[in-house]
Amino acid sequence: DNVRYLDEWRAQHRRYYAAKTEALRGRRQRRAHAAIKPASPRTPSYPGYFPPGPASRPPGYFSAGQPAAAPSSSSRRWTWVLWCLPLLAGVGVWLVLTTGDGSRAAPQAVEAPPVLHLWTPGLMSQAPELAALVRGFEETHGVTVRWQAGPVDSWELIHAVMVGQSPDVVLVDQELGARLTAMNALLPLVPPAEGEPVQYTLPLGEETLWVRALRAAVPARSRHPDLARALVAYLASAAGAASGAGIH
Repeated sequence: DNVRYLDEWRAQHRRYYAAKTEALRGRRQRRAHAAIKPASPRTPSYPGYFPPGPASRPPGYFSAGQPAAAPSSSSRRWTWVLWCLPLLAGVGVWLVLTTGDGSRAAPQAVEAPPVLHLWTPGLMSQAPELAALVRGFEETHGVTVRWQAGPVDSWELIHAVMVGQSPDVVLVDQELGARLTAMNALLPLVPPAEGEPVQYTLPLGEETLWVRALRAAVPARSRHPDLARALVAYLASAAGAASGAGIH
């Protein structure tokens, strides 16, 4: 609008000065001077002239075919809001649907079965009778038993029971079992009766003068003491019933 107004203002001044030049040229030709002093070029007085400024323009000055005024900032802001409403509604529906499906479809975590670590001397883990007893305990109690083999009189076992990664159940001879008991490294297996000593080891068979059966014990640092006691009791009872001599 301002540019068009300035163009019109310049055209009016050009027409004014052209008319004035023609008048002066006619006066020279007629050699007559005008009695009336011409108006100042800064303030033309001919009809149709309007001083600069929107206040002086009469209504309907510009033609109807000219473009309308630019929209204000408030109207543009409301236009953007109207355009963004469908997008915001779609995002809200998506969040509601995803949150609801996640809460309904979240599966409950299934706990893995516990694992018992059984320490056996030498190649005892490959004994068929002991392997059969352990498989029966796994099926009955729903646990997993892992083997750890080592020598009978092993300082590595004493270190693991005292300060290292202790197994849950150990199979030891009578001497090593007494040594671990003296170190307070074993848990009592069954509550003692009145007047009877506390049992820290259970033999896996009948002992004689010439044959010593292995003994099962639960270290004090066992990760599953209740299941370990159940395994010791199961091995002690099942080993004696399976063979008369037991596991030696």
